[in-house]
Order: sequence, then C-alpha cells, then structure tokens
Amino acid sequence: MAWTDLLHDPRTVTGLYGCAPSLLGFKLETIGLGELHMSGGVVLSGDLRALPDPMPVRWLRQGKSRAFAALYLHDLSVSEVFGIPLLHPNGHFGFEGKPVDIRIE
Repeated sequence: MAWTDLLHDPRTVTGLYGCAPSLLGFKLETIGLGELHMSGGVVLSGDLRALPDPMPVRWLRQGKSRAFAALYLHDLSVSEVFGIPLLHPNGHFGFEGKPVDIRIE
C-alpha cells in the first residue's frame, strides 16, 4: 500500500505526481506534537524531495520551486524516531536541516 492510500483524497497528491512520491529525503521543517485538532497526533511539514514532472502550469507561472507537504498523522500505533534533524532558518520564512526518511506503513 502506498502512503497516499491513507489520505482522505489521494488525488490531491497523485493527481500531481501520477503516483505516491517518495518520502525519502523529506526536507523536514516542523514537527508538531499533540495538536489540539489532531487529538494527540503528529504533524510533519516540509518539502518533498522531488517536484512533479511535468510541473503544473500554475506552479511555473508563479515561480514555484518546492513542493511543500504537511503530513497530519493520527491514530498511530507505533512511531519511531532515530536521530534529530538539526534545523536552521532557510531564509524563506522556514527552517530546514538534513533531509529525513519517512516511512509510513
């Protein structure tokens, strides 16, 4: 099963990419723990490693150069974190660090 199969509407991602893009090399910007609307869930946000190919015309017109994603994870039975990404300001109103590999099973 692809991670996009767990989304409420997988087409929001697969419509751009044609399939589930890899979460390996995810450029993590924020980790939100225990968000109120998530009932104790986790939010991971940052940039996907690859841009859609072909790029949506709207993105090209707007000069987009990154594919931001926010992964709202809830009802987790097991989660493991190995290491801590060292985040630093990226100069574009966000943070980035060493890319991380995310696996959703």
